[in-house]
Amino acid sequence: MCATNCSCKSLKSIVLPEHLYIIKSAAFEECNALTDIVSLNPEPPYPVGNNHFPNWNATVHVPAGSKAAYQAIDMWQYFNIVEDVTSIRQPSFVPSEGKVYDLHGRLVNDNYQGIVIKNGKTVLRTR
Repeated sequence: MCATNCSCKSLKSIVLPEHLYIIKSAAFEECNALTDIVSLNPEPPYPVGNNHFPNWNATVHVPAGSKAAYQAIDMWQYFNIVEDVTSIRQPSFVPSEGKVYDLHGRLVNDNYQGIVIKNGKTVLRTR
């Protein structure tokens, strides 16, 4: 996670782990390019403080059946929430050796930054 004064201004996507329960103030404050947030936790991580995310236009991908729980928490209700994490955790495609895919299973080029799937593993690509 980003903290104040970190260098994640070009980070486009992030995966929040299943056992993340709290997001502290300014955790992603510098992440202006963040457009996709994948939360593996069916219970929404609770915001402590403020200024967690700079981009309220981001899409939050959550586990099936948990959209209402996310919308009930003040911070999360401002995002576009989509219940599709099952397809991300269990991709419906078979990755080719050496190829790199985004979290939706789309082939991406060498310049793509963010969370990707390479050789069947989830990897964070940065410059």
